[in-house]
Amino acid sequence: MPSATRPAVAGLRNWGTPTMTLLLLLGGSAAFNTPPPLRPPLRSSLLAMQVQQIPSPAELRAAVTASACEGGISVVLFGSKQCAACRALLPRTRRLAAARRDVRFFSLESSKATAEAFQYHEITAVPTFLVLDASGAILETRAGLALAEWPAFRSHVEALADSCDAWAA
Repeated sequence: MPSATRPAVAGLRNWGTPTMTLLLLLGGSAAFNTPPPLRPPLRSSLLAMQVQQIPSPAELRAAVTASACEGGISVVLFGSKQCAACRALLPRTRRLAAARRDVRFFSLESSKATAEAFQYHEITAVPTFLVLDASGAILETRAGLALAEWPAFRSHVEALADSCDAWAA
């Protein structure tokens, strides 16, 4: 007695049942994929958005100009991935940025693309913080800021932001 096999159709592969074959042909494998569940954004990613990473000198000029139009002060962190103090200060800078939404924070990492900005601002040590007023003038430069100096620097930035707010009012 001959076996009960389905005849093969030329050009079609046999992927199991006819329904399965039709689903795979019409919908591809996406017919069986379910979308990943939606997750709320992580708190750390929200904080990371507060310190804007600047990839080039032109974008730094544009960002500082745009923030000058909004008023208030801007803080620019010049750092490096290899710098342990820079890596330690970045989370603290992010927390300050989240607490002070009236101050704009930017970060520039040392690279070939950002060398022009480092040279223009005469950055010789990292981390270096520049504090700029609403007109883009440098209010303060803190080169080689140590972790122990962070509380005093944070208080100073907050005082500058408050004085700029009082002056603008």
